[in-house]
Amino acid sequence: MSSRPQRGASKGKKAAETSSPSEQPVRNKRVKISVTKTTAGRGRVPSQVEEPVATPGVPPYSERFLTIEAEERYNKIRNFSFNLEKGFDEDFLLAVPEIAQQLRDRGWGKLNSIVQRVERSGNATLVKEFYANAVALYGDHKDKNVYVRGKLVSYSPNEINGFLEAVVPQACAYSREKRRIRNGDEPTRRVVKDFVTVPGTPWHPKNSASSIPTKIDLAKFTPVAHAWATFFVRNIVSISSLSEYQVENAVGVKCIMEGSPINVGGWISGSIDAIVNHTGKTFSLGHCNLITALCRAKGVPEVDDEYRLPIRALVLRTFNEYGVPRGGAQGGHRGQEDHELEAEEIDRFERGVHPNQQQGGQQYTTPVNELAGMLYNLDFAERGGIQNIYYDTSSVAYTEALDYRASFPSSRFADLYPTQWAWDAHLADERNVLAARQVLHTSVWTRDIRADAERARAEQAANEEMTWELFARGSMFDGADPNASSSFGDFMSNDPSAGDDGQDDA
Repeated sequence: MSSRPQRGASKGKKAAETSSPSEQPVRNKRVKISVTKTTAGRGRVPSQVEEPVATPGVPPYSERFLTIEAEERYNKIRNFSFNLEKGFDEDFLLAVPEIAQQLRDRGWGKLNSIVQRVERSGNATLVKEFYANAVALYGDHKDKNVYVRGKLVSYSPNEINGFLEAVVPQACAYSREKRRIRNGDEPTRRVVKDFVTVPGTPWHPKNSASSIPTKIDLAKFTPVAHAWATFFVRNIVSISSLSEYQVENAVGVKCIMEGSPINVGGWISGSIDAIVNHTGKTFSLGHCNLITALCRAKGVPEVDDEYRLPIRALVLRTFNEYGVPRGGAQGGHRGQEDHELEAEEIDRFERGVHPNQQQGGQQYTTPVNELAGMLYNLDFAERGGIQNIYYDTSSVAYTEALDYRASFPSSRFADLYPTQWAWDAHLADERNVLAARQVLHTSVWTRDIRADAERARAEQAANEEMTWELFARGSMFDGADPNASSSFGDFMSNDPSAGDDGQDDA
């Protein structure tokens, strides 16, 4: 590059070119300039500090939400999981100087510090409110100022670059390379694959044979490429899928390793934009630690919030096993253990269990998955109209299952069915389900009634046959038995004979 990059977005240069939708120049607005102290060796850099503005010219809907739409958005995403951030361990950076040097040259050291696993480093409640209020942005949305608990927090490229003290290039090489790879053929993309992977690595097997390949197996990346690949999709572009690494993201890793300029603030801002504008029913949120840090820098209050910890930082032992086939080297099992521990840690975070963090709410003696299974069975039984409950309702597990169910707030009908059409469709579905259930129950009832009638008829026939066997045959009572012709009354009224008495006395 012929031009010299500069540090911080507040020096007045034009934002770097990027394909990110957020990469737009910031509109002029009233600011006051303050001087903040930076890390050692960087001197002082000016930063833009907004004058306190509670709302963008309109009264907020509530203390936490700018509009009612923002509150509705929050209710939708409140239980969504996060794509957790992940940094580099300090000892790891000492042992791998090429990665540490890139962090220094690009001014990404503060970003790496922010995404470290430190207590209360990520405020999940605050960040979800941020994302909810971001959908209610006013004007042309270029300011990217978000109302958060009475403060305005900007996530513009300039604001993020200035906050991170990142080097801002005049042109972003990753933007250019990403467009080229997106439009490129297989040989063009193969250059990227061969750069980031160990020699002889094929394309990911999930690529379609009839189309240009797009996926690379992350396990086949070289150690340095693997480390940067994880950092890139967890902290910069926030993508939850790692194993099937997209070639468009791999070219970003290539740019980092080659020292090509990247506008990190532009790409983080674009990643936040993508999450803000996501219209899917479920998706992962991202940048929890960074957004928390941006909010804290603006003095956003924090009270009774839920916190998230990032994934533990990359350590040297795990790094040394990158690119090593399983069982292919001494100590390979140790690296595999680290990978499995990290995967389990991610899974625990996705389930809402956060290691080394005080857990809110009730703790259960029964595994949560067993409680969830019981609740699913109970819900299915209730939905199907099954009357019997076969669980021991006096057991600890059953009691804990009901308590666990109570910890999940029920969704409002207005959130589930926001339009009249959606509500009418829901009612139609309910009627169809009820009609189907009545048909099923009527069929079962008819079958049971018929079975009872058949059983009654069979029992009656059996009784009649037995009666006929006992009394209808003349040979059974034909007069041959002398007792049959004697009167029972006569027998009881006659005294025993004298001879009998004498025999008894004898």
